[in-house]
Amino acid sequence: MASSSKRPRSTIAHPSTSHLSYLLDPNLASTFEKFSTYDILQDHFVQFQDLQNYEVDTLFEASGLINLLSCDNMTPCFPFLVKLFYTNMTYTNPPQPNAIMSSVKNVPIKFSPQRLGNILTIPHTGLALKSIKIDNEEVIAKMLNPGVDVKPGLNATNLQPQARIISRILSWSMIPKSGSYSYISMTLLKCTYAILAGLNVNWAKIIYDNMTKPTSSTLYHGSFLTKVFQAFKIDVMSERIDVLPNTPYFDKVALSRMSLPYDPNQQEYGSSGEEEEEEEEEHVEVESPPIEEPQNVDNTVDYSDLVNRVERMSTTQDRLVTSHYVMQYQISHMRESQDELLRRFNQQFPPPPQ
Repeated sequence: MASSSKRPRSTIAHPSTSHLSYLLDPNLASTFEKFSTYDILQDHFVQFQDLQNYEVDTLFEASGLINLLSCDNMTPCFPFLVKLFYTNMTYTNPPQPNAIMSSVKNVPIKFSPQRLGNILTIPHTGLALKSIKIDNEEVIAKMLNPGVDVKPGLNATNLQPQARIISRILSWSMIPKSGSYSYISMTLLKCTYAILAGLNVNWAKIIYDNMTKPTSSTLYHGSFLTKVFQAFKIDVMSERIDVLPNTPYFDKVALSRMSLPYDPNQQEYGSSGEEEEEEEEEHVEVESPPIEEPQNVDNTVDYSDLVNRVERMSTTQDRLVTSHYVMQYQISHMRESQDELLRRFNQQFPPPPQ
């Protein structure tokens, strides 16, 4: 599926070790190179504290998704490992039990929707996506603006503010979108309804199915896959520079871009005409914002030089963010190694009885 939104691509060189040594079949080399041209859709994380006025945090906590999506538990994306995962991936279909098989850095990976749910700590039982029915009039009234019917082709401005926020969060992670955020698909509407209605949904199966969908230009769940790699004891840190910084949180700034007030009890909800501004802001998140020529600037300062300086500052910021996440993971890895060494030491030299 072609991507109309501007998403960051992995342009960092591969690690020194040839990727060919990590492929299960040499014939997969062309597949790896093809995937190297794809967008990697990173999963966004949420600053739920900023959404308390809309009670979105409570709804996501009830759904079982708050820990996965909280910015407190965010993970970076490792593009090289994501490409290896999808290049080597195979999966089974019913009547066989559902299972995804792959290999990353020569470490075999196999998981079912249930195992994936355990890894991501999200529900792996409950309603399947196709079984969600939008039939509760009270919930529909909370979800849609007055006079709007449940039908295909809805726009984000047809949703009540709380439902708009939920749908946007879901479209940034659970129901990946590669096009306009204004359009609300029936799949996204079903999942938004499920959150509002407090339905027990098999969210792990939804993510599992996203991973097995054929795509033409996008690899899904780049950040969630890091949790999978960690669960299978894959050394992600040896890739070092091949890390994509996390995309911006969904927070109070995102509310502003959606023309929604931080506190809905103090301001009027924005008009439907403001949605076009919101869509423009979506592109601003990943592109350098246009810079208006400053007024009354000394003529000796070249405008193009100012633009270049800003671009260099943006590049430096990205590198610093990347280094921050790499350092976090290195510290975490060191602590795990220390704990393991201490455990082995205590086994060999048990402390004397008290």
